[in-house]
Amino acid sequence: MQLPVLPNGRFLFSGLSWDIPGYDDAESLVARMARAGVIARSHATDAAIEGDVDWMSRRSVQRHFRRVTGMTFSSHQQIQRARHAAALLVSGSSVLDATSGAGYFDQAHLTRAVRQLIGMTPARLSRERPQLSFSYKTTTS
Repeated sequence: MQLPVLPNGRFLFSGLSWDIPGYDDAESLVARMARAGVIARSHATDAAIEGDVDWMSRRSVQRHFRRVTGMTFSSHQQIQRARHAAALLVSGSSVLDATSGAGYFDQAHLTRAVRQLIGMTPARLSRERPQLSFSYKTTTS
């Protein structure tokens, strides 16, 4: 979605002017937008992320998640798994341990997913241990 940017470095969304966030204040922008009522949380989407969806059919979860987030639930799961693997690698786990710990079938599967979704190979993540730009820390346990 492309939003109009104002000359003062703000943007328009839902008829209101908002500061363009940086990496450190994106979460506060989301909180302000929620308080203003221009965005809302979805109980069903939160439940799907937490794995608490016994009260909905699998297809309902998928449909609702896609409508709310703009991505499929399986895409979200793939991203989360790649993030988890990247966090393991950056924290010092071997590629073999990250493969197993993040639930990949084999090292080639891990390599393809991490390269595509994180933008670096597992070997490079292990070697360089870069600061990853995730909006929040993933668990490595």
